[in-house]
Amino acid sequence: MKRYFSLLKPYLLDCILAPALKMGEGALELIVPLILADIIDHGILPQNHHYIQHMSLDLVWHGLYALVLSLGALFFATRASLGFTASLKRMLFSHIQTLSNPDLDRIGKATLIARLSDDTERIQSGLNLSLRTLLRVPFVVIGAFVMAYTIDPAISLIFLAVIPPLLLTVFLLLRLSSPLYTGTREQSDRLLSHLRENLSGARVLRSFSRQKEEERVFDSDNDRLTVLQGRLSRLSALLHPITFVLINLAILALFYFGAIEVDGGAMTQGRLVALYNYLALILSEVLRLSRLLLSLTRTSSCMRRVNSLMNAEPSIIGAETDPKEDPSAPAVEFRHVSLNYSRSAHRALSDLSFSIPRGATVGILGGTGSGKSSLGNLINRGYDVSGGAVLVNGVDVMKYPLTTLRDKIGMVPQHPLLFRGTV
Repeated sequence: MKRYFSLLKPYLLDCILAPALKMGEGALELIVPLILADIIDHGILPQNHHYIQHMSLDLVWHGLYALVLSLGALFFATRASLGFTASLKRMLFSHIQTLSNPDLDRIGKATLIARLSDDTERIQSGLNLSLRTLLRVPFVVIGAFVMAYTIDPAISLIFLAVIPPLLLTVFLLLRLSSPLYTGTREQSDRLLSHLRENLSGARVLRSFSRQKEEERVFDSDNDRLTVLQGRLSRLSALLHPITFVLINLAILALFYFGAIEVDGGAMTQGRLVALYNYLALILSEVLRLSRLLLSLTRTSSCMRRVNSLMNAEPSIIGAETDPKEDPSAPAVEFRHVSLNYSRSAHRALSDLSFSIPRGATVGILGGTGSGKSSLGNLINRGYDVSGGAVLVNGVDVMKYPLTTLRDKIGMVPQHPLLFRGTV
């Protein structure tokens, strides 16, 4: 994972400033309930209008400061996450260019597109949210408990009683949903791969009247994805009701014991309202934590998928030095060549031998699927032979560096493709 952390080095300052500013915003939020308590105790109850106006203005300034800190944190977190994701996409795209044709066939084009687009976008979203939330949530939760303890040590035990069950609920639900999310992403890949094959081969499917069969396969994949997503949604839906039940029970206990203390003169109404606000603040932070952990679960799943692609090594590797060529040898020679594609038990080419002298023009005729394109791809090592040998200028193509070999061969693909611009 070190290679990914290195991508964050240019944005190290942003990664420090974003959580620092969010913690500053959290500190301001912790002060607000105390200001509200003072307004009630020293302004509303004695009907001190001047004090109410003064403290209300103080609240406005706190809100403005918090807004500035929040916008600053959002700016730095967004810049860091966007920069990291752009660098990750460049790294991933460069690595894909090193993979050979068999590797790309094995991984699948739909999977490659998903890794480069959807997975990296989710990683960006997870990093952005982490920079703004990861340190803020424990800071505010602990701060709210400390502030409640300074108001009333006995009643603050209610906070201490409700925080562990809340956190345990969040972690258990996310632990159960993590494998479901991974399965959902894998099933989504299969569905997209099948869809892409059907769209690109629509004419072939119609020619052989296979539409109904492909519809059944698509429906089966889609149904499995729907079941996984349904389970994931049901688990996620449990989070809010459980947390609200726990918090509401804590609020009932808070008002019951708080009312007793207010009646006895041990605590003021403003302090009781402040305790309620701290409990509500803890609830909002726990819900924020659940969103963060859910995002981190998705991010870690996407990161594993990206990492598995980055760890894929090219199966076709060229030699390190240029070989000595034979000037009298044929330009191209096939010696008992056979070819099996990785996903097929049948040979595309079998015991093929011929030679092409220098300056000659050769045409290879055959029906669709007879192996014409496969034969051409063996010359420049688009694929490697399963048996026999292909020689260029008297040298086995395996002994050439890939750059040297492919510089000698010009290819016009069967299906031309323009990347950009016009003819």
